Amino acid sequence: MSENLTGAISGGSSLSGAIGAAVVDNTKILQFSSIYEFPNRGDTGKIYIDTSENATYRWDEAASKYYCVGRDYQEIGTISGGTANE
Repeated sequence: MSENLTGAISGGSSLSGAIGAAVVDNTKILQFSSIYEFPNRGDTGKIYIDTSENATYRWDEAASKYYCVGRDYQEIGTISGGTANE
């Protein structure tokens, strides 16, 4: 199954095509209420979402751990550290 897309790109160019079912397959995106509910060992073909923190993780098989790949940074009040402004 494919999703058909039609649209326009700024500048007047047109765009049309299809997204394959593998791209829109929601079984590859898993939501949990906490990172502590994630499986002990993840699957490299899936994305894990911690809904309490609004954070997205991927599983790294070589390191045997989850890495955060996205977070709602608007919820962070202050970030300290680094020497960027020195």
